[in-house]
Amino acid sequence: VGNQKHVTIIAGDNKYFTLRDKGQSCILKAVARMGSDDITTGLTYKWYNQTNGAWTVMSGKTTQTLTVTNDMVDTTGVFKVEVYQSGKLIGQDTQSVMDASDPFDLILNPTPEDETIRESGDTVVYKPILVKRGSTTKYKDMTFYFVFMDSAGVVLNPSTSGTAATSGTCTWDMCQQAGGNVAWTITTKE
Repeated sequence: VGNQKHVTIIAGDNKYFTLRDKGQSCILKAVARMGSDDITTGLTYKWYNQTNGAWTVMSGKTTQTLTVTNDMVDTTGVFKVEVYQSGKLIGQDTQSVMDASDPFDLILNPTPEDETIRESGDTVVYKPILVKRGSTTKYKDMTFYFVFMDSAGVVLNPSTSGTAATSGTCTWDMCQQAGGNVAWTITTKE
């Protein structure tokens, strides 16, 4: 693996992907490596944000770092970077940013509670509710975008990720396609 190129998004500041106050920002930094050595020459970057279950290119965001502000995040925002060397894609990574200043939160209500899929046919169903931060009482009825992804940010449910619903289901097949671990984002439609 010493000659394999890979890309990782690291914290470019001491905020560690969390916005704690309104008006705050945090920095995502894309690092390309071959083995443990940084690659620094001939690199270009393309940043994306996830909107309504789909990746959208962020116009003009082509540097190694991305500054994320509160207005770019609705409770949680997901960002992806593709790194190219001499025009060839060498890797990509995704990173979530949490807006802890948001007065609302989601309670996910997964079934089963341990969110474990053990065998073919098993699923995890999420039925979230919107609450005021610190409360467990439903604030209002909402629908949500459910996006299930592999570690490279490939959406595993493209046929449903752009449609708001009251529940979302992660399947055995998604786990198989992702190589075991499925990442997810759940965002409100409003």
